[in-house]
Amino acid sequence: MDYVDIPQETAVQLDSAYYNYTNHANVGAGINVHNLIDYRKTIFEDGVFNFAGMGPHFPHVAFIYYNHMIYIINSHSVINVQKQLIDAKEKLQIRDSDYALYLKILVDYVYDSCQNNDYYWEDTKEPYQDGLILTIKN
Repeated sequence: MDYVDIPQETAVQLDSAYYNYTNHANVGAGINVHNLIDYRKTIFEDGVFNFAGMGPHFPHVAFIYYNHMIYIINSHSVINVQKQLIDAKEKLQIRDSDYALYLKILVDYVYDSCQNNDYYWEDTKEPYQDGLILTIKN
């Protein structure tokens, strides 16, 4: 996986969001970003990404970047991730064709995570909340 070239201001926003979500500060999450559609692509453009602190013990968090906005999928349960995807489609105004691709990518990502007992799971007790939205300045 290659690192995505993230603008400095966006990296700071991602670091802050990662801390708020995981309680891990100063772990390089804002620059440790990977494109989930094409692992070799380093350009930050509309798509699906993950980010995490530097090191294998930090949780990975997925997000969608679209229309100069980031929607962070901040849920662990599979059912809540599905609900957040629908919320992201509406709030980021994702076109149906792009949404279909993003849905497939995120379903595969969450499935692999469940198989590895990594991050997402079948938990019906987790309360639902909308994902975190960041507006990216050009």
